Amino acid sequence: MAGKVKINDRYIENKVTKGESIKLLIFHSSGGFIGGSEIYLRNLVHTAVNDGIDVSVCFGFNSVVPERYDQDLISYGAKIVNINFDPIFQFGIANFKSIWQWLGKINPNIVLFNRFANWDSYRNAIIVSLIRGYRVITVEHNDPPAWPKYPPRKHPPRNLHIRDILKKIRFKLVANQLDAIICMNQIAYHRYINEYGCQSDIVRLIYNGVDIKKFEFNVNSRNKWREKLGLVSKNIMVIAVGRHSREKGMDILLESVAMLPDAQQKKVTLVLVGNGSEHVALKQQAIRLKILAQIKFLGERSDIPQLLWASDLFVCPSRQESFGISIAEAMAASRCVIATRVGGISELMKDSGILIPPESPEALSKAILNMINNENLRDEFGRLAFQRVSTYFGLERSMQQTLDLIKYCTRCNR
Repeated sequence: MAGKVKINDRYIENKVTKGESIKLLIFHSSGGFIGGSEIYLRNLVHTAVNDGIDVSVCFGFNSVVPERYDQDLISYGAKIVNINFDPIFQFGIANFKSIWQWLGKINPNIVLFNRFANWDSYRNAIIVSLIRGYRVITVEHNDPPAWPKYPPRKHPPRNLHIRDILKKIRFKLVANQLDAIICMNQIAYHRYINEYGCQSDIVRLIYNGVDIKKFEFNVNSRNKWREKLGLVSKNIMVIAVGRHSREKGMDILLESVAMLPDAQQKKVTLVLVGNGSEHVALKQQAIRLKILAQIKFLGERSDIPQLLWASDLFVCPSRQESFGISIAEAMAASRCVIATRVGGISELMKDSGILIPPESPEALSKAILNMINNENLRDEFGRLAFQRVSTYFGLERSMQQTLDLIKYCTRCNR
C-alpha cells in the first residue's frame, strides 16, 4: 500500500500501490522437525497470501519436510516448487546454469531465504538471485558466526583456522549485497553491523511473534488436560518444548530434575514435547538417572496450547537460541518460565521470568525447586510473562513489519 512503513524505528516511503503483484519465492531447508523457523515460515506464508502476495516455497534438494507441513502451506494458498538438482554443494558452471534457468521460470520479484547463518545451505541460489537482479532478503534464525579475531601470539599458526576465516569472509561479502537481513535478536543485529560491516539500513531487527489468542490461558481446558495426562492436584507439571538435539539442552534438564530432593522430585511430572537425534539418548539418560517414571516423552504434538495450560512451569534449557518461540508461546499461556541466558532470550523475557546461566544443571535445579515450593510466585511470573509478550511480541505486529519490508524492498533501488 502507498504511504510510509516503519523500518527499524524509521518511517520510509512505501512505493507499492494497491493491486500491484508481488511474487515471493521462499527457500527453506528443513530437517524434518517443526521448530521456530518452520513456525515463522508458516505464519509468513499465511499472512502474505492473505495480503494478496503470490507465494512459492522451495524446500531445497533432499530436505526432509515435516509430515503434512507442506500440505499446511498449500492450504494457505502457497505453491510448493521442487528442484531435481543440488543447489548447495555442486558449485560448477552446470549447476549455476540449472539454477539460473529454474529461477527464470519462476521469475519472482523477491527471494527470501529462511534461516541464513549457515549460508552455505543457500550460497548458489543466493548468488544467482543477486546476479539476476532479484531483491533478496534473508531471515537470521541463529546468530551469525563471530568475526574471527587474531589469536594470541602464544598460539602457533595452525590455530588460525584458515578455512573458517575464508568462509566468514565469503559470508561477509555476500551479506553486504543483500537488500535486507532480518534478525531475531540484538546480538545478531549488532554483529552484522559492527563485525560484518553491513549498513544499518540493510539489517532489520524484527522479532518473531506469537498468536496471543491461540495460547491465552483457558482454566477449563487446563483441568481437562491434566486429567488426560493422569495428573492429580499435588503433581507439578514441568514442560519443555523443543527439538531433541544438543543445542536445546534437554540433557541438562534431566540432570537438574535428578538433583531435586526426593520429596520434591516425587511431585514433579516432566513432560518433554518434541523429537530429534538425541531422543533415544535422552531416554537412556533418564533410565541411568532413575527418573524415567517421572517423565512423559510425548513426541511431536499439535496440541501445544492445551499442554501448556495443563502445565505449572515451563523450562527452556537451551545452549543456543536466537529468539525462543516456544518461550513466547509459554508466556502467552501465562506460564512461569525458567530459561537460560543465551541469544535473544533475555530480550524476550526481561524480568518476566527466571534467567539462569547455560550448562548449569545446579542452577536449573535450584530454580525449579524454588518454583515448586512457591505457587504464588509462579502465578505472578505467569501474569508478567503474558503482559510482556502480548505487548511486544504479538504475531500481527511481527508479520506486518515483515510484509512492510518485503513491499519496500520490492520497489526500492538497490
